[in-house]
Order: sequence, then structure tokens, then C-alpha cells
Amino acid sequence: MANLNISQLVQLARQVGFPEQAVPDMAATWMGESGGNPRAHNNNRSTGDNSYGIGQVNVIDELGEERRKQFGLSRNEDLFDPLVNAKASRTIWDSQGFDAWGAHRSGAYKQYLAAAQAAA
Repeated sequence: MANLNISQLVQLARQVGFPEQAVPDMAATWMGESGGNPRAHNNNRSTGDNSYGIGQVNVIDELGEERRKQFGLSRNEDLFDPLVNAKASRTIWDSQGFDAWGAHRSGAYKQYLAAAQAAA
């Protein structure tokens, strides 16, 4: 599966119902997290990660059990589907906001923000 570009991420954020004002930030955050790679996987236990897909949805240990149930996943790899991952990201954003993503907290998403705003 090919990487998604910023325009595709903008459309995906809209598709899963992010508010219009949040769409560019979410697309830029996804790009900062995964480079748009639907098959991105960070399995770095030392940082507390077992994160999948465009939004690097973390399913480590007990959090994984909770999130698989919450998102209706049969296995972690379901998060490689960009639509499934975007829906999970939307649920996480609803409860935690952008601070749930390291790329947003660190500011790494900002390098993609202008392109996301232009695509939006």
C-alpha cells in the first residue's frame, strides 16, 4: 500500500468527521507521525509504544486490549487500514485532543501544516 499524500490525509480527516478547523492540523499530525505510511509500526517498548498506521494508534499491553475492544478490532494490524486508523484517531482526538500525538506535542507536524492548509 502506497503512502498517502497530504491531500489524501485531508480528505480522510473530513471523511471521519473531524471539524473543518481541525482537518489541516490532523492531516499534518498524521504526516508527522507516519509520513503518510499506512503500514508504519513503532514497536519501541522503551518509549511505551506499539503504535500502528497513519495516526500511530498505540495498542501497547492493557491499552491495546482496551482499544481493540473500543474500536472493534480483531487484531492490531487492522489499524494498517487508513480508514480504520482515522476513525480510531477521531475517537482519541475527541477525548484527548491533539496532545495525544507526539508529532503535535513536539511541533513536528508544523513542517506539514502549510501544505495541509493549502490542500484543505
